[in-house]
Amino acid sequence: MENIILQTHGISVKYGNFPALDDVSIRLKSKHIYGFIGENGAGKTTLMKVLTGLLYPTSGTFSLFGKSAPSDILKVRRNIGSTIEAPALYPEYSAYCFCPQKSYIRNSSNGCFQLCILQYS
Repeated sequence: MENIILQTHGISVKYGNFPALDDVSIRLKSKHIYGFIGENGAGKTTLMKVLTGLLYPTSGTFSLFGKSAPSDILKVRRNIGSTIEAPALYPEYSAYCFCPQKSYIRNSSNGCFQLCILQYS
């Protein structure tokens, strides 16, 4: 049996008359690695903002870890991590360093890294 962690149905986002996303339908299985690839303006960041709750879709639906009710999605979003665009709070931290900080803030007992490395430019 397939374990579907994300499924979208016709997700669209419009800013006025401008379609930032237009009818996006995808299905992602667990235990796979996926990446969004496309030109600037293709909608990659917009879709990630919808999935993480930073933006609401104009139309369409999605399920995350098999949950589709808004209250359930809010709960399961705690199981995902993302850095969309640039990390605004700690620009000198690498992803390797940011993860345990985020785990600590969220009171997670399974921090993903034991070591913190700062990046200085």
